[in-house]
Amino acid sequence: MVLKLHPWSRTEALRELVADLRDRDVRVLLVAPPLYPSFHSRVRREVDMFGAAVTELAAENGAVFEDLTEPRRSGLTQDNFVDVVHLNEGNHQVLQRIGRAIRSHFGTAPAAPRSNP
Repeated sequence: MVLKLHPWSRTEALRELVADLRDRDVRVLLVAPPLYPSFHSRVRREVDMFGAAVTELAAENGAVFEDLTEPRRSGLTQDNFVDVVHLNEGNHQVLQRIGRAIRSHFGTAPAAPRSNP
């Protein structure tokens, strides 16, 4: 059985997850992955609404949001994609971008291991 949630329910579920993680002192980075450039241009309105909602959610909960959906931000072209949603194998630009976001917002030191209760 597949459970389909209303978009608002998914937003609330993400909000609760982020709040729970922050309550546990977990630093949260939300990442919206790159979109195929021509697909991005077709769904720009929806992407903008999504970005605004996640930006607000992140700000309310002390999280960080890195939006890589826009081709200008991700630095990717259609040549970097196998299809509309999958990047070519070995494409490291996105991982480098996420790594920079982590270092920028959270520093370079690894988090101390947590003991299990």
